[in-house]
Amino acid sequence: MRIEPALRVIPLALLCAVVAACDSGGTTAPPVPGDAVAAVGARAVPIAAYDRLIRDAKRQYAERRKPFPQPGTKAYTKVRDATISYLVHTAEIEQEAAAMGVQVTPAEVTRALNALKASQFHGDQQAYAAARDALGLTEADLRENKRVQLLTRKLYEKVTGGTTVGDEAVRTYYDLNAGEFFAPDSRTVRHVLVKTRPDAERVLAQLRAGASFERLERTVSLDDGPGRFLMPISKGDTVPAFEAVAFGLKTGQVSKPVPTSFGWHVVQALTPVRAGALLPFAIAKPQVRQRLVKQRRDRAMDQWLLAVQKLYCSGPERVRYAPAFEPSTDPCKAVAKS
Repeated sequence: MRIEPALRVIPLALLCAVVAACDSGGTTAPPVPGDAVAAVGARAVPIAAYDRLIRDAKRQYAERRKPFPQPGTKAYTKVRDATISYLVHTAEIEQEAAAMGVQVTPAEVTRALNALKASQFHGDQQAYAAARDALGLTEADLRENKRVQLLTRKLYEKVTGGTTVGDEAVRTYYDLNAGEFFAPDSRTVRHVLVKTRPDAERVLAQLRAGASFERLERTVSLDDGPGRFLMPISKGDTVPAFEAVAFGLKTGQVSKPVPTSFGWHVVQALTPVRAGALLPFAIAKPQVRQRLVKQRRDRAMDQWLLAVQKLYCSGPERVRYAPAFEPSTDPCKAVAKS
């Protein structure tokens, strides 16, 4: 069973990508509580949250068979700073989200986790709990991860909702990037997939003796994917060996056994090859608009996040760190240059 990412604590790669705000001086802010690594305005960032992420980072290192960095090393400092940065930035965002009326209720978290159980574990509570326990997580861990995930999604919609792109901008992008909208050669094929060459030779012999291709697809083929019977494919969609045969056959022709990393295929071409062509603007227009809207929304969100970081780099709401958790470099210097 594949474990959906929501069952993990925030991954180390994400932690290392975050830049957080920092203490920029002043004397009006209260000290950091003794059980916290930092304070963001009036909100403390608990050591327990930090320990939880470090514990998960150690687990991820172990899964990759890599030793976790030793305290005092540059590698350890990088992990520590990234972890604190993530927690601090999350606290900043949550306070601003609350001011905007964006929140996630416990009921919403429960519904999201139930949906996860249904999609990834077919509603099997025991399988879900086993996957959770194997990762060393508690139900509280999972609920917190999902809460932050839902809050981030809601906040993105709040900040970037209503973003639009005019027809002129869409047309301009299409004209300047027409190569991106070139549809490659395509055709429809079908195949029977088996484990070994002798299996494929037997399939081919049955076809030559008059067996139904459709029946062999349904009773012999190992391919249980959505395209197992009819496969409209374009060049670049499939592995090279399959593609070379699929596009080299005459219409109606059945191939000799074809080896790929999936097994052995017997392929039949059902339609002529449709030559590639530039998608007309009318067809590409929705795709172009969607791409440009996404770009603008992402840019708006980045700008909002940067503004939040700058806000918490000064004044009484600034971030303060416990002495043992001071970052090795001042993140506010990087924020100020942005």
